[in-house]
Amino acid sequence: MKFLFAALLLLASQLSFASDSFMQDEHYQLLATPPSPNAQVVEYFSYYCPFCYNFEPIVAELKKALPAGTPLHKVPVAFLGGNMAATVQRAHATAGLLNIEDAFTAALFNQIHQQRKPPQNRSDITKLFASIGVEQVQLDAHFDSLPVNSLVTEYDDAVAAANIRSVPSFVVNNKYLVNISAVSSQQQFNALVNYLLSLPAEAETK
Repeated sequence: MKFLFAALLLLASQLSFASDSFMQDEHYQLLATPPSPNAQVVEYFSYYCPFCYNFEPIVAELKKALPAGTPLHKVPVAFLGGNMAATVQRAHATAGLLNIEDAFTAALFNQIHQQRKPPQNRSDITKLFASIGVEQVQLDAHFDSLPVNSLVTEYDDAVAAANIRSVPSFVVNNKYLVNISAVSSQQQFNALVNYLLSLPAEAETK
């Protein structure tokens, strides 16, 4: 029992040290945006970004490490993807409304980075949706709808408010921008995000 207690104390001290070692302006930046009403993590990304594609397994592990009930939202940016960027944003929003975002994300990343066949037009997007079970009539009913328009506007507004200039970028509670270049492992990444989730809405600078 003594050994178990000592081990627990050691673990607690290590976890405390890990949290204390995260420093503002080194591991994260404090944004001038209002905090989100509820805990959340947002990944700003582009389907055309190879780093974002390679980050997918890391994001999957991060999701598992988040506190129960804490969502991780994916927000596609419009500054990558050329003339297809806006269409892909709209497609992502549509997939979310149809509750098939995960399937759509996997399919589009695969088509762009594995098959090397990025979509060139709306028809290609329609074919992609068909490959994951969405018929054209269902897609057309949502693609240009008001809810999708609103989501795309929210994407662009959020990117502008957080001054996102590179992807992938992760923002916690709409207040803390993670510096992923300062992270050296999955464990450290998970710990940093969870540390930021624990901070007050208006953190004091360190």
